[in-house]
Amino acid sequence: MYDLIQNFPVKFPDPVKHKIIMSEELKDIITKLLDKNNKTRLGSTNDVTEIINHPWFADIDVTAIIDKRVKPDYVPTVMGDEDTSQFDQSFTDMPIEASLIPQKNLDLIDK
Repeated sequence: MYDLIQNFPVKFPDPVKHKIIMSEELKDIITKLLDKNNKTRLGSTNDVTEIINHPWFADIDVTAIIDKRVKPDYVPTVMGDEDTSQFDQSFTDMPIEASLIPQKNLDLIDK
């Protein structure tokens, strides 16, 4: 997965096959937020202002969201900081095998 993230372009689901419709603005913001080059990535020049000025946010009252005046459609019940009940158990049961931290550094953690 890390190799895909670091080295391959972003792919979007086929709207017919997967029945997922994404606007061009949504695809554009996702592509720019996931830019491999951190110097050209959306937000790297003008921080969050650059992101919220993207056309995808044009119809969204960002200030109302920041001020917490917008109520979410759904708020999950969370039973503490370690609660993972909102994630599929097949995911949370998976062993952690890959890490971007070099093994020699991971070995230092265990000492």
